[in-house]
Amino acid sequence: AGLWMMGALVFLCGMAISGRELSAELTAFQTSFTRSVTCLAVLIPILAVIGFRKVRTAKLKLHVTRNVIHFTAQTSWLYGVAVLPLAEVFAIEFTAPIWTAILAMLLLKERLTGNRLMAILLGFAGILVILRPGAAVMNPASFVVLFSALGFASTYVFTRHMTATESPLTAGF
Repeated sequence: AGLWMMGALVFLCGMAISGRELSAELTAFQTSFTRSVTCLAVLIPILAVIGFRKVRTAKLKLHVTRNVIHFTAQTSWLYGVAVLPLAEVFAIEFTAPIWTAILAMLLLKERLTGNRLMAILLGFAGILVILRPGAAVMNPASFVVLFSALGFASTYVFTRHMTATESPLTAGF
């Protein structure tokens, strides 16, 4: 698990650094679009081998909605990476689990236990310590990254909801 986490951190940092470097030449939308097309170019040959029927769904609208939200969140995150210090982007991005817990409670009717509530409050307090609101003027781009975190949280909740009827391959595609 530790190796998996370290790998995730390396790739997340790599994405942030790549996004920042690409921002000199491309807009956040262009970078997101290129990333999505690249993923599609990798998935299509795999599906050609295993069969496109394995990703059939009766919930196309739900998939499209989730993907539009994710693409928007990804583009917003890349914009933030281009204009904010990376530490601030990551601190704001770490609100996604807080939003996920809140959205899961509201949309999926998950219980808000005492432990979850304490985790949400402590997480929010940690974000406030890092961002120090009121100590300095908040950059408007910070709100774009906050929107991104909320968008990612929404896609996590969508995905959780969809796993009841959709295969992981279908959700990934």
